[in-house]
Amino acid sequence: MRKKSMNKAVKGLSLALALSMGLSFVPGFSAEEAKAATKNGIVSHGKKTVYSSKKGTSVFIGGKKLDLDLIVKGKNISKKVKWTSSKGSVLSVNKKNGKLTAKKNGKAIITAVYKNKKYKALVKVYTRAESVAVNDNGVDVSEIRLTEGESKTLNVSYKISDKIAKAGGKSSTYNSYVLVDNSGAASVTKAKASAKTFTVTGVKAGESYVDVVGSQSSAAKANSDKFKVTARIKVVVAAKFGGKQTGARKITVTGNNLTANKSDYSVKLAGGIRDITSVSVNAAGTEAVLEMTANITDGDYTVEFGGKTSSFKGETAKLSKIDVPNKYLVLNGDTNAAGGTIEYKITNQFGEDVTKSVGGLNVNVSAGTGTANPAKGVIDVTNIAANLPLNTPVTLTLVKVDGMNTITNTFQLTLAAKAKASSVSVKGVYSTVTKKPYELTVNSSDNNNARLLVEVKDQYGRSMKSTDGVSIYANGGLTGLGINSSTVYHDTLEVDGVDYIAIPFTGINDVKSGDVTVNFVALYGTSGNNTTSTTIKIAGTKQVSKFSVTAPSEVYAGESTYFNFNATNPAGQAVTDYATLSSDKYGVKLPEAFSWENTANGTAKLKYDATKDNSVKNVTWSQGLTQITTNAVFTVQSNMQPAITTFTVYAPAVPSNIRSISVDGVLKGGTTENVLPKVKIVDNKGRELSSLSAYSNYYLGVKKSGNGRFTVTAPGAAVANNVTLVKLSELNSKSLKFTDSNAVLNGNESEDFTFAIYKDATGNNPVAGSEINVKVTAADIKSLSSFSLSLPSAVYSADGNTGYDSVSAVVTGKTSDGTTVQIGDNNFELRDTKNLVAGDKVVPSRGKEEAKRGDFTDTVTAVVNDGKGSTASKDVVVSAKAPLVTKVEAATSELPAGSLTVNGIRDALVITDRYTAAENGVAASSALAKNTLQGIRLVSSASGKVTADWNNTTRVTFNGAAAGDMVTVQVTFAGGVNGTFSFKLK
Repeated sequence: MRKKSMNKAVKGLSLALALSMGLSFVPGFSAEEAKAATKNGIVSHGKKTVYSSKKGTSVFIGGKKLDLDLIVKGKNISKKVKWTSSKGSVLSVNKKNGKLTAKKNGKAIITAVYKNKKYKALVKVYTRAESVAVNDNGVDVSEIRLTEGESKTLNVSYKISDKIAKAGGKSSTYNSYVLVDNSGAASVTKAKASAKTFTVTGVKAGESYVDVVGSQSSAAKANSDKFKVTARIKVVVAAKFGGKQTGARKITVTGNNLTANKSDYSVKLAGGIRDITSVSVNAAGTEAVLEMTANITDGDYTVEFGGKTSSFKGETAKLSKIDVPNKYLVLNGDTNAAGGTIEYKITNQFGEDVTKSVGGLNVNVSAGTGTANPAKGVIDVTNIAANLPLNTPVTLTLVKVDGMNTITNTFQLTLAAKAKASSVSVKGVYSTVTKKPYELTVNSSDNNNARLLVEVKDQYGRSMKSTDGVSIYANGGLTGLGINSSTVYHDTLEVDGVDYIAIPFTGINDVKSGDVTVNFVALYGTSGNNTTSTTIKIAGTKQVSKFSVTAPSEVYAGESTYFNFNATNPAGQAVTDYATLSSDKYGVKLPEAFSWENTANGTAKLKYDATKDNSVKNVTWSQGLTQITTNAVFTVQSNMQPAITTFTVYAPAVPSNIRSISVDGVLKGGTTENVLPKVKIVDNKGRELSSLSAYSNYYLGVKKSGNGRFTVTAPGAAVANNVTLVKLSELNSKSLKFTDSNAVLNGNESEDFTFAIYKDATGNNPVAGSEINVKVTAADIKSLSSFSLSLPSAVYSADGNTGYDSVSAVVTGKTSDGTTVQIGDNNFELRDTKNLVAGDKVVPSRGKEEAKRGDFTDTVTAVVNDGKGSTASKDVVVSAKAPLVTKVEAATSELPAGSLTVNGIRDALVITDRYTAAENGVAASSALAKNTLQGIRLVSSASGKVTADWNNTTRVTFNGAAAGDMVTVQVTFAGGVNGTFSFKLK
């Protein structure tokens, strides 16, 4: 009875997961995995929903560490629990506080032990991708081009960080969902979500967009997944290749990737080649208009482009239609006897206006004698019958004999008063070269070709030209564009068959938005209805009008981070380029703690440095103070509109943990290598700290667990309370080794040491949870087995190979418990097949003559002095090929202002090449590898005062460097390896 009651009590217990971020619930555990867990529910902290162990829970590699709580009878008893993980390599758990760390993809069972009872939960570890890209044959694309009926298969790839990949993360955990818009221009075929490929087919001419959503959820949940990644590609579909006549001298060609080069096309008639005068092509390259030198005549034509041919019937242009657009006979004066004019228009069968090329028009006007003037496209009626009142009906008959064809049309017109400017419209800004819409851009000489097109219509709806006496004054001018308010503009530009009065832009520098009032004055004075005006609004495409900022979810004191921003111009277009955003005339004024950081593609990132924020840097962070609220006021320079962003800054990130450390053992009486380079410090955000220069108040402490064979050797380190303490800020410059005694040893012995982070130099205040145990082993050489020889796979053999000509051989053996022990140099003999060995080292330059003739292989063997004749061998490629850089890293985050030079930056980098092997004495950043530096580019300066000047493109000089500035530079090495690094100047 008691046993039954106890089982019932166990079923009532819950294992609670307190989730800080990056946690979701994923179904799909196997029956075996579910059986491994208890039936207790998994409860997310602060929520009532209970998830069974069959559903399980998941964490993401690189996410925040997650705290576990055990709830028994409604009470949190976590402090009395011991935590373990079934697979520490997949998911580790701090045995004291239940904090999880995801390490690599997989799953593990977390066990909580309380009063000799075990409670278990299944946890699955996933990878979170940083981004998704679409690629075509290995090349990332944002746009593809197809013709109708053509298909292309594309691939989806997911990007994860190197750090997460090394930890075991895999992008293959993502599903891909592909959607196409409803434009109908393209369709998408995809087999299944896990295929990571899809096929796009061009359906009809036009443009479509394909969206790719990457998620670890089902299709139904993918769009709501807050961890999803997305990509969008544009699909331009061209009509199938074809050509047809569209004018007396015009042929329109459709297809894909058409060019504006007339030599790429061939037009033939009866085997003869027809000359092409010019080619204009649309922006998408799907339609080109060929202008022929001579008129097209009846016959069978072919047009060729890029190996494709299309045939069509050519037609000789014929007159097709005579029309009078406005049904008025407009008087030249205010009286009814002043004569008048009538506009007319003649088109051919292609709709082309041929009015000005057609003479011999027969005109019959009931109100008097009419004469057609093709040069103006106007019929003059000079002899109007006397005293005809306004609004009197007038009959007009036009006849044109065109070969065997006669075109006749009769119109009923109304006698009307003279034309007056009545309405004004602005078509926009056009280019005089392309006669297409044009966007003004900063400092572009193309602005010289820009014109503002204005159409003036009279009271009868007729377009008025400069020949009608219309004068245009730009009263007040236009800021930044140089429209002259004292100039009368008459020049016209024909666009789409309409003659517009074109106003030139003389300014080409700081293009700003602005308003201009233009007065249009008709013939015979400026009073009454003869004058009209309009206000024209122009949005400068490079002027910031609105600006908003959002802070990241976490901002920590003492660090730099990036804020998201949105900047638009008056037209609502996004402004992202660095030059505009930082302009002191129409960009954005930033608070002191913010700066623009330019990226490689020319767009800007908004960087925040908490050390420059007065609301943060002067705060004393006590134990009870964990966060403060601060704000930033951004001002749009052009209109002085402030954008206030309030955000929370959390207490400074501090060292909180040590990643695992391994120390090779030594032979009896030996000394280990320096272990400090192997110590990786993690902060309370779960990040590995790449720079420890700011943590001079924290220490790495090493404490013996008892009396043993080893002593700690750390010159210059402090010792307190039996703890050897090295400042974290000095880990890169100090040395810490373990020295074994010469006491009698049979086989091997191990001693435990505890590493921890200490808050001060007393040796009494370790950071809770930072402890990690390290086993150091001493062995007798005769007890070792499984010997291995460590040498680089390739060595450099050439003249002047400084830094590469003394390659150490490292020999290790294994103890009975698998511990690795390094053999001393005097305890093995090195031999090889090419006579490159000298003592315990390989000297590649001995083989330089043979290497000049081509790479060769040298077999190196280490014979261990263990009395058994044990050996270990390694094949090494000997090459005379110069060092090729494979990786570039920063050796420091700080740089003296005076060292902001090519040599100074080069020396501040760790440059790894294919021959580098630090454990074998070939250090990174060797002289030859450094000399492959090809270029340094200044990306940004927080102060904006640092500039870079090139001299003959061979060296760069930096000016304006001063302490306190944060400078970002990009370096490029031969072979294409590059890197971008930020240095704080001191």
